[in-house]
Formats: sequence, structure tokens, C-alpha cells
Amino acid sequence: MPKLAFEEVLSICKLLESRTGIVIKEDRVPQVHTILEDFLSIIGLSEYRDCYNLLSTIGINDTKFQVLIGKITIGETFFFRDQSQFQALQDVVLPKLLEKQRTTNRPISILSAACSTGEEIYSIAMTLHEIMPMIRPEQVKLIAGDINATSLEKARRAVYSKWSFRGVKPSIINKYFTQKDDSYHLSEKIRSMVTFQYLNLAEPFPFLELDIILLRNVLIYFTNGFIEQVGVRCANALKEDGLLLVGTSELNRQNFRQFEELYIKDAIFYQKKAENMGLSTSQAGTFPIKLEATIEQVQRNLLDSFRSPDSNSYKSFDSGSYKPFNTGSYKPFDSGSYKPFNTGSYKPFSPDSYKSIDKIEKVDKVEKTVDNKLVNDSYETALKHFERHEFSQAVKLLERIVDKDIRALLLMAKIEVSRGNNSKSEQFFKLYLDKDPNSIEAHYLLALTYGATNNLTKAAEQLRYTILLDNKFIMGHWNLALVYKKLDDKQAAKRHLSQVKKLLADCTPEAIIPFSEGQKAARILQIVEGMANNLL
Repeated sequence: MPKLAFEEVLSICKLLESRTGIVIKEDRVPQVHTILEDFLSIIGLSEYRDCYNLLSTIGINDTKFQVLIGKITIGETFFFRDQSQFQALQDVVLPKLLEKQRTTNRPISILSAACSTGEEIYSIAMTLHEIMPMIRPEQVKLIAGDINATSLEKARRAVYSKWSFRGVKPSIINKYFTQKDDSYHLSEKIRSMVTFQYLNLAEPFPFLELDIILLRNVLIYFTNGFIEQVGVRCANALKEDGLLLVGTSELNRQNFRQFEELYIKDAIFYQKKAENMGLSTSQAGTFPIKLEATIEQVQRNLLDSFRSPDSNSYKSFDSGSYKPFNTGSYKPFDSGSYKPFNTGSYKPFSPDSYKSIDKIEKVDKVEKTVDNKLVNDSYETALKHFERHEFSQAVKLLERIVDKDIRALLLMAKIEVSRGNNSKSEQFFKLYLDKDPNSIEAHYLLALTYGATNNLTKAAEQLRYTILLDNKFIMGHWNLALVYKKLDDKQAAKRHLSQVKKLLADCTPEAIIPFSEGQKAARILQIVEGMANNLL
């Protein structure tokens, strides 16, 4: 068996990254080490240099390269993965595209990039067939691409195990698949709708004027720099108002600067910007945001309460008599209680004492000589000042480390909320989210800040982020129900209240729900049931 040194494995990993964009993270290096040594044995090589030269010169679609890629890439997927995204596609996006197709006679074009074994693109085909059973081949062009030739061959065969149907309704399985022993064979009418081909995300896309690109659950393997390059390729391949859909854990506005975020039901899409047209997303796009259309109808304040059966009320987005918020990090269903902000009678803090926001934005430029211990000690001391409402002392310490420790940005935001300075707190929240876009805590607190000023659109936007990042986040669903109720969208409010009830059913009655002002699960369930009755 050929043997490779650790440094040699890392060198080959870097080569594979440069040629394919696939980043092999540190925790997978030992596994890849074994894969590479097996690969050398299979192709009859014994030396690192021979292997490196081979992988540097052969084409990516060469059989040898494909053998290696097939062993390294993880192609795990299943049908209708992420129901919220497919619900938005089925209820809004695809019907609008079909309606447009009838008037233009231009086929709908959809690309599933990194399609693996085909479950995603076949899910799209089945969804289209559900919407329009008599759909004709000339009405739609479904393309699926992947770098892994073995996965593409499996996708073309369209034979799946039961594992690929997690959460799929039996009626869909019975309608589109034929079971043979332990395998399920997709019907020819769905298979014939899709064309599969080789696609390397590290190369320019051979497509133009696409309506939708699905690029879900693959970006987690890439660096931010490579993701930005892929974002440019997607923008070039999409039509002017085309949509890009990524995985819910891959949402990061900094990586997709050619796109505007678009909210459709409970899913976030990226819509290609209308260049040189002076149009907003809602003006240029095919899919206007419903919240924007109804926001002017809202006359009552979001701070109104739902009243529970025992006449005690719960106020979400309450702007009065808050206690300062705990800085602990969010953990789903953590038993620890969190206390919201204090927005009492503090004097507004003078922005003149801050460093320039422009300077704070240069968070990435961390000096290598910084003493990490001193930075951490400064933060911990500032945190203690914050918890004692000694905001000026906390700010003095945080100003020294705000460009060295990302936590300082979040604590600055909380201080400004506690002082009632919502515009300044918004700036700090956004700076923090630029660095950690997947922070449920920051999105949720920013939503509360918007809600306190009755900015429903932005509050809803941040709340959607929280449940996209964790669909089990109870307070995210609860507060979205409140927003939708104020927007007179009872169906959406009911949907989120129903989700809260399901999640609470998995909690013990005495469990403290995170971000709920210390409320127990049993008490929240009682309030939610009263809220639901008010929507009948």
C-alpha cells in the first residue's frame, strides 16, 4: 500500500481545491488521507509526486479524476429536501413562471447545479407536474449538472432506496414511482423531463437566460472567495430577474452581491439585480413581496397583546421596562433563561464618543500582535459593566477591542438598544451579522429592535432568518405569527402558531424556552392556544 506524508496529503487537497473548488476541511483530512492512498493503489502509482503530476494534468472528467472525486464528495440528499423552499416554489414561484410561459411561449429553464443523484431536480419535475399535469416538454427545460460522473449515472437511472423518501407523502411515491423489491423506480414521464450533464462549479457555466438556479447544500464545502466566484457565474447564467436558491445554512448576503434578497412565504431567494435600470427588486422582479404590498394597511401598533384564557397578556416586541439582555449564545431548547433588553429611561448616548463606524467596519484587519488574553479580559469586564447597567464604562472598554473581537459588536448593539438608540443599535447588529450571518441571536434581537419601532417589514425579514437557520426556534415562529396577524394574514399566522404548538409538544411543561423572558413551555402553550382562538 502506497504511503503519503501528512504534508503531501495537504498539498493534494489544495490542488483539488484549486481545480474543483471543493474545500477539504481539517476534520476530513485523515479520511481523505486514506482515500488518497487507496486511490494510488487503484491506479498503480506509489509516489506522491506522480500522483500530484497526474491530478495536475488530466482533465477533471477523466476516469481517474472521477474515481477520486467520487470517493471524496458526499452526495447525500433526498426528495423535496427543505419543505419551506419547495412550498414557496410550488405555491408562488413555479405557478408565476408557468403563467408567464403561456404568454411568451419561452420554456421555463431551471438548473440544478451540484445535482448529486438527481433527487432535487426530479422533485422540481414532480412539483411542476403536480401544478400542471398536462405540462408539455416544450414548456420546460430542466437541466442538472454535477462534477461526479458516478452520481450523474445514478441520477439518469433514477432508481432509489427508501432512504431518499424521508418525509415524502405516500401519495407522491405511489404516483411517480414503481416499487421493485427494495428499490423505487421513477416513472418515465418524470425522467424524460430532465437532462443531465457534467458541470464543474469552478468553471464558467455553459448556460444563459436561466429562470432559476438551485445551488443548495453544496456551498458549505467551499471558501467564501470561491462562493463569490460561483455567485458571479450564477448571475451571468440567469436572466435579468432570475432566482438563485441556496441551502438555508448557506445564506450570506456578502457572498451574493449581484443579487437582492427576496422573501417568498417562509423561504429566502436571491434575485438577480436589475442592472442599469434604476428599479427596485419589487419593481424589476417577477415575485413582489407580499409584506410590502400590505404594510400600509397596518394601522395598529405591533405591541398590542394577544390575551390568553386567564386574561393575562403576553407582549412581544414590548418596548417598555426591559432588563438588559444576557449575552449567552443561543442553543436550541437550552434550559437557560434569557432576559430581554432594558429600554427604560436612559439618556441617549452621544455618538460623538464612538469611533467612526467606518473604522469599526474594518473588523477583519486584526493586528497580529494583539494579546488575545487582554482582549478577552476587556470583553469580560465590559460584559460585567453591561449587566450592572454601567454602559459608559462598558463602551470605553469595547471601543479598544471592537476591531479585534466580534463579540464586542454584538455587545455594543445591546448597549444601544438598552439606551433606546435603535438606529445606532441597528448599525452594530448589521456589522456583527456581516461577520456571523448565521447568528440566530443577532437576527432575533435585531427583529425585536425593528418591532419596537413598528417596522414590520424588517422585523419579519429578521424573524424569517431565525427560523430558516433553525426551524425549531419557538420564539421566531411565535413573533412571526404576531407580525402576520397585524398584517391581517391569518393563514400565515395560524401556520406559525401551529408550528409553535408542535414544538412545545416536544418540551417538558417546566422547560424554560430561550428568549421568552423566562416563560415555561406550559405557560407559552396556554397563551398560544388563546392566540389561536383569536384568529378563528
